[in-house]
Amino acid sequence: MRNLIRFLVRNNAFFLFLLLEGLSLWLIQRHQAYHHIKIVNSTNQITGGIQETYHDITGYFALRRINDSLQQEMAQARSGQLPPAYAAQLVKVDTVVDTIYEQRYTYWPVKVIASTVHHADNYAMLDRGTKDSVREGMGVIGPAGIVGKVVAASPHYAKVMTVLHRDFRAAVQLKRQGLRGALRWAPFSPTQAKLDYIVEPADLKLGDTIITSGASTYFPKGIVVGTIADFSLTPGENFYDITVDLATSFSSVRYGYVIKDQYLAEKDTLMTLE
Repeated sequence: MRNLIRFLVRNNAFFLFLLLEGLSLWLIQRHQAYHHIKIVNSTNQITGGIQETYHDITGYFALRRINDSLQQEMAQARSGQLPPAYAAQLVKVDTVVDTIYEQRYTYWPVKVIASTVHHADNYAMLDRGTKDSVREGMGVIGPAGIVGKVVAASPHYAKVMTVLHRDFRAAVQLKRQGLRGALRWAPFSPTQAKLDYIVEPADLKLGDTIITSGASTYFPKGIVVGTIADFSLTPGENFYDITVDLATSFSSVRYGYVIKDQYLAEKDTLMTLE
């Protein structure tokens, strides 16, 4: 202990310099928008590189499970269980131009190189960024269901707000009944969320499938979200309290797709008109 104290005293000027340097950088990025963006992008680049290396090492030991998952996904696509636009873009990035049917969504395959599940606000990191046309506001799905939406992107990486985030919302509906509601996360279960705004009376059953409704710009209609795990109606209330078992395993998802809505710019333009 005495040796540690002597070391700190002997090098106090150096540690004071590091402290002041860190404080200066923090003040700059907090109060200067340009520097804040540069620092965030640089941090994403560094942490992204580290996480990608870690992902490559751990991914090697999970090849059998990943291969089984991809085979199952391809089988679903071939049997027509996935939405048409999703199946069309499963293997490669492409944009179909057709004079009769206009394709609305384009899908880019990505790797999920890092993710968290134990915080109140959880994120994931992808191995593609602005150089691959990944932008803020794009939806992200995995082999089993929705993952989240892109909230920031550097040239080579993208940060995703997952479903396991207090601010995440998605427009969804009950597949069997067509009733529409909103998905939100109620911390802190990494496997469950809440379905809001389903008004009584409604024909609800345990195990009912919940899918995206297509009302948001993040996800096309028909992407699996999860199933009803529990529901109840408090006397005097109009809305059901519905618990959802999420389809995506956020602790193990490694591959997915970033979704580009071809009509996003058109929608944004109309929303800004007064």
